[in-house]
Amino acid sequence: MAEEDAPFGFRVRTSRGRQVIALRGELDILARQQMSAPLLTLVGEAAGEVYVDLRHMSFIDCAGLSLLCALRNRCRQRRRRLTLVSDDAAFSRLLRLTGLADTFTVVGCREVTETIGAEDDWEAIA
Repeated sequence: MAEEDAPFGFRVRTSRGRQVIALRGELDILARQQMSAPLLTLVGEAAGEVYVDLRHMSFIDCAGLSLLCALRNRCRQRRRRLTLVSDDAAFSRLLRLTGLADTFTVVGCREVTETIGAEDDWEAIA
């Protein structure tokens, strides 16, 4: 199955000393099972701040939230900061309803462009 046809995936790049992980598609139990290990490794090896770009997510459930929590915990263990990138009101509502709104730092797309660079400026694809 081509990457574009897969129901989920991610790309990774380094921008201005920050690791940017762009998730796409559906972040559900299947995605969690298949992406947890590589994402936790990437976050664990990050040298600086980590940004998880959620702009291309079409769906997220409790398993997806669990993966985001695991990434946040890994960052905290390594004394790194994790920031989520999203302008999606439904995602913000999901965080509020699950009691996770204060757990994550979430920034909008416009706020983060200068910090992590343009979306099409990818150095590496995973």
